[in-house]
Amino acid sequence: AMATRIASIPAPTFHEEARLKHVESCWTESGLEVRRDEAGNLWAKIREGTGPALMVCAHADTVFSAEVPHQISEELGRLVGPGIGDNSLGVAAISKLAQILPETVPGRVWIVATTAEEGIGNLAGVTHALQNPPEPIDGIVAIEGTLFGSLVTTAVGSVRWRVALEGEGGHAWHAASTPSAIHVLGCLIAKLDELGNRWQPSATVNVGRIGGGEGINIRAKESWFELDIRADDQTTLDSVTHEVAELFEAVEGVVVLPTVIGQRPAGKIDHDHPLV
Repeated sequence: AMATRIASIPAPTFHEEARLKHVESCWTESGLEVRRDEAGNLWAKIREGTGPALMVCAHADTVFSAEVPHQISEELGRLVGPGIGDNSLGVAAISKLAQILPETVPGRVWIVATTAEEGIGNLAGVTHALQNPPEPIDGIVAIEGTLFGSLVTTAVGSVRWRVALEGEGGHAWHAASTPSAIHVLGCLIAKLDELGNRWQPSATVNVGRIGGGEGINIRAKESWFELDIRADDQTTLDSVTHEVAELFEAVEGVVVLPTVIGQRPAGKIDHDHPLV
């Protein structure tokens, strides 16, 4: 019921306030002392002790806009609706952790509902939390509602670009030989696709959004696309990113203006690590 109520409150990245207010009230009503940090994250300490400090977090934001109907239903024993698994169930789970955490677990434990995880939020909430904790944090566990029964020890890294292409443009008939920013964009995306296919399964290259142009009978002066590069190894991620940058530099006829809008480092911990 708690997860369903959380999921019914829209919380697109950078606009999580209404959902966080509800979560804060739930935590307060359960007897927890809740604090907010400058990134909007909610913190509550559920276990005192002298051992290591553990942070158990779940991101409150979702990929769905506020205009999407946030209606949750039960179908054949499954909860269905926008953001119920990613990550309303995660936020609900950490909200109940104080009730189910065994007394034998040593150390101090914080639960944290974080902001700006998705999209171009670029992990802003949890990054701020780790850089500005109320006390030194020794370990972190992130809860995701769609990963039932799974323990993930590898962090997939990513680099995200917003790439603008700018050219002279002109009339589709009278300036037919003038490079079109949209035609060049299409050719560049095809090369990025080839690059991604070559690196799979070690890495992925995906163009998620495109736009541009001034009219159907105009050689486009401008176009743009957003690119997501991912890998579970930092060396691989760096190599693919370098190859993508080389493709940008090789473009002719228009100016390519790439801007990094997100960076998440890749990493992993061993299966015999004490945290695991």
